[in-house]
Amino acid sequence: MIDLRLVFVIIALLMVNLATSMSHASYYRKTLRSMMAQKQEGFLGVGMANSKLKARMITLMLADKDGVIADCQVMTGLTVFAKFKTCQELIGCSIQDLPAEMQKRKYRASVEEAIKLIQLEMDNKKSEGTT
Repeated sequence: MIDLRLVFVIIALLMVNLATSMSHASYYRKTLRSMMAQKQEGFLGVGMANSKLKARMITLMLADKDGVIADCQVMTGLTVFAKFKTCQELIGCSIQDLPAEMQKRKYRASVEEAIKLIQLEMDNKKSEGTT
């Protein structure tokens, strides 16, 4: 027969996992909302890169209407304790010139995905303006 204490320990661990996951999801939503509040005339791109051996990477990128990066937040880590950090070296760069500079960066895949979404938004806005 299974020891009742073991069942309580397992349930407690599952509850802690649920609580920390919910807290991390709330942190992600709060960061995303704050960047969207800054977005007045620009475009927001979110890039994610998963790897089985490396940490997950998430990039939130805000570009103005000319394609210049106004804000860039990068989160990398395996746990719920990972936090977004401002990527200062990308702020002020154009998204058209960026891929050549990002080839050696560890978060290249997530940044490139965010750039693709921004370019897609820019193309959609241009096509809406011409019709």
